[in-house]
Amino acid sequence: MIKLITVLVAVFAAVAAVEGDYRMPVKVIFRAFCSACKWFISDPIFMLLQDDEFRAVTDIQYVPAAAMTETATGGVTCYGGKEECEGHLWMACILDRFKTSPKITGIHMACFESDESGYTWQGKVAYCFSDAADVAALTECKANQALPLLRELMVVAKANEGPWQPYTIVDDIVLGSATVGVSLDMVKDEICRHFNGPAELLPAYCMNVAGVVLRTPPPVTATDPPAAEKVTVQVVWRAYCPACQWFFSHPFYQVLSDAAFQAIVDIELYPSGSTKETSPGVFTCTGGASECAGHLYMSCALRLFPQLHDVAANFKCMEESSDTWDRRMAACFSGPGLEKIKACFGSDESKRYLHDYVAVTSTMDTPWMPYIKVNGKVQGTATTGVGYDMLTKAICDAYDSEVWSWRLYHECDSTAGESAERLCTVGEGTG
Repeated sequence: MIKLITVLVAVFAAVAAVEGDYRMPVKVIFRAFCSACKWFISDPIFMLLQDDEFRAVTDIQYVPAAAMTETATGGVTCYGGKEECEGHLWMACILDRFKTSPKITGIHMACFESDESGYTWQGKVAYCFSDAADVAALTECKANQALPLLRELMVVAKANEGPWQPYTIVDDIVLGSATVGVSLDMVKDEICRHFNGPAELLPAYCMNVAGVVLRTPPPVTATDPPAAEKVTVQVVWRAYCPACQWFFSHPFYQVLSDAAFQAIVDIELYPSGSTKETSPGVFTCTGGASECAGHLYMSCALRLFPQLHDVAANFKCMEESSDTWDRRMAACFSGPGLEKIKACFGSDESKRYLHDYVAVTSTMDTPWMPYIKVNGKVQGTATTGVGYDMLTKAICDAYDSEVWSWRLYHECDSTAGESAERLCTVGEGTG
């Protein structure tokens, strides 16, 4: 039994360590006598830590030691004077006392920073801590351990603080400025964009944040995909094409995001509509140099992220934006993914990738954009765009399963605005 317990403890420790690797580091460097800090600690940060999904993926570090210095005699001074230092000492003890529970820490820190708890530190302790044992422990810590604890926080502050407070850092990215405060959504968005753990741990909020790239494939469904050849969907498009923007943002995005269609479709994307290679590595586009830049960026994104369902939202973001391409990419990708795309765009790789796409599309007759084929059959016309119903019907009609019947259910908006179920029956199995 003892051996079993030892093994289980080791397993749980390993799991905890792995989970810890995915937690996004968030540092908040602040002062006790700072109005913006009071609001930030008692509102956005408090709300963040009360959110179970975000608390599970966030490693937050309170650093109540901004603008502090150590004196020659071993003491400390604070920008707001002696009383501010007193507040920092109390906070150091609170953080140490409740360090194993981020949620409880968030509650106590919010209370301690709010005006509701009073305007003296002793009064705040009495107001925020109803448990006599907590009050006794904090009082003892303040008298004997607070200064060493605060010095440790000062080391962190010195290494990271900036010219304003609160100074908020998410995974080495500084949020806000001296004139722009940091909201709860700003913190959440940055956590979402930089989270690199399993997709199942990603908070639901993150699914609507531009720039989020899922790191794992979608979960396997209970029913295996039918044993039949996949349907090939080819799309040739231009970066500066309103019809292309609509297609990528609506019908095509829905298909790319649908696990059922992912299982039966092979997607071939060609971001080289209207592009010609006039000499090795030199391209011309109908929309000019900026359109060519977009095609180079998209070529990089397609090669770097071949699992299109992982980046469906990113491509949607790219097509919906009207900003310059460098800003567009910075808004739609983040972290290592963004750095890879920028490096690719600035190198000869982007030109090689676009060259490969142009080599294919230069042999095709594409009289309109986007030019879409499903198993070789052209969809739409120069005057009729390809909507969700046309695209999914073409995929269903092209799919042939001789093994079993497989049904794809999709919700679409009826003309009355109500949710209507579309049934697509693919193959009727022979036995």
